[in-house]
Amino acid sequence: RERGGVDSKGMQATPPWGLDRVDDRKGLDKDFSPPSLAQGGANVHVYVADTGIRTTHKDFGGRAIPTLEVLSSTPKECSASDTSCAFDRQGHGTHCAGTIGGNTYGVAKSSYLHAVKVLSDSGSGSFSWFVEALEWVMKTGKGQKPAVFSASLGGRGIVSTVKVAIDKAVAAGVTVVVAAGNSGRTSLPDACKYSPAYVPSAITVGATQSNDARASYSSYGACLDIYAPGSSIKSAGHRSDTASASMSGTSMACPHVAGAAALILGEDPQKSPAGVLSTMLARATPNEVTDAKPGSPNLLLYTGLDTQAPTPAPPPTPSPTPRPTPSPTPAPPVPPVPAQGT
Repeated sequence: RERGGVDSKGMQATPPWGLDRVDDRKGLDKDFSPPSLAQGGANVHVYVADTGIRTTHKDFGGRAIPTLEVLSSTPKECSASDTSCAFDRQGHGTHCAGTIGGNTYGVAKSSYLHAVKVLSDSGSGSFSWFVEALEWVMKTGKGQKPAVFSASLGGRGIVSTVKVAIDKAVAAGVTVVVAAGNSGRTSLPDACKYSPAYVPSAITVGATQSNDARASYSSYGACLDIYAPGSSIKSAGHRSDTASASMSGTSMACPHVAGAAALILGEDPQKSPAGVLSTMLARATPNEVTDAKPGSPNLLLYTGLDTQAPTPAPPPTPSPTPRPTPSPTPAPPVPPVPAQGT
């Protein structure tokens, strides 16, 4: 299989910064060391629940497959040769798929990428479509294993049917990865207030910038599992078979983690979703995210060769604080900012 940009030593020079960041413990070094073909997510099936995928894009190297459209109460199964089925006319899904498994832009460069269209060409959808798609992957027998279900989507509120569907899929062995949401600058920044981000059995992903700061738009809180690069991410574009695009959001962080899940399943196809998460968290780099926010895990995605996370240094002993302490000056109120879509 073709893997664009990877040299004879297995290095990809000048990759998108997100790839550059997740294979290093510290900072950016202008290269990415993707795992071997055998371990780069080979034979792992990633279902990209989104606006569809331009499956003919050259960065997918023939590994992107038209699979399913759910834009009504009746799912439409795609013929693998029908590239008009689950086709992306919006760009979001193609971009996410590129980050998961593109030859140039992707984490898991040997994975299969299934176009599952649950969002319309305007980028909107219904949670019932999401549930229908997830149940199809889980139950029809046509959902191939090992499987990852990547969903860079969400909405405000706790939707119980979403939790039921995710729980069933996870119990059936499907690793589900979801975006935390882009409400970090709003009056309701807690990812636990949004679906599917609140679901404990899903892997919920917040976004960082290239300086390892939490992206200001990223939702946060106890429902997050991990942070990953999400701002100004370059990936495949939908306007032609060679197009690229730059996007920002927890939608862009989610596919980095979905790709990492595919890498873990490439190493061990029998690993359970809980095992995928525990492996990912054990490898993650601790205490690198600034402004991670109280209650959020300070863990940054890591896919490099050093699979043992560094032991965090103990905090320094604080100096005694003189008394009396002055009263704090109240901070000025921050005006609300409209929420962004994932």
